Amino acid sequence: MSQKKPVEMNASVASATEEQTEVVEKINQNITQINDLAGLSADRSRAIDGISDSLERYAKELENRTGKFNLAVRFLRIRGDARPHPTIS
Repeated sequence: MSQKKPVEMNASVASATEEQTEVVEKINQNITQINDLAGLSADRSRAIDGISDSLERYAKELENRTGKFNLAVRFLRIRGDARPHPTIS
């Protein structure tokens, strides 16, 4: 019986070691997934930043163009060359 105890203990230790190995592997997989998702998130954030910059440039250009249009309409009205369009005030 004294020999059975160490054998049982060895089996218990081996089983616990296998379980710990499985848990560590799952943790490693989860960390890898988190790292992959963080990289994807960073890539998408950079893409959104670029799109935001483009939208800002387009908005400034649109503002510039509409400003010139409004200035031209006012100038023509002052000169009396333009007849007001019913939808333009």
